[in-house]
Amino acid sequence: MTTFNADKLRASPRSIDRNREREIPQEWPLNDVGECALCARPLLLSSDTVWIECIEGRFTLVPLGTSVDMQAPGYMGHFPVGPTCARKIPKRYHKRLP
Repeated sequence: MTTFNADKLRASPRSIDRNREREIPQEWPLNDVGECALCARPLLLSSDTVWIECIEGRFTLVPLGTSVDMQAPGYMGHFPVGPTCARKIPKRYHKRLP
């Protein structure tokens, strides 16, 4: 299985703190708001949101269509990624969740 290490794409701790302080647009429904797993910018979750599936720590990504044991130690699950960060990740690692 080919994986992708997205740790090098992660924003600096200072940028993450700054992004978490951003105000969420008032027109966004609060139950549909998330934050980008790589930079912590707020994002509106929708059917168009790109998700990444992580194993062996939060930033080792598995490609679309890969069978993963969700009970295995190190399986982290799915995390949303904002559009700016998604462009830095090869498309074969992008997932869409219902």
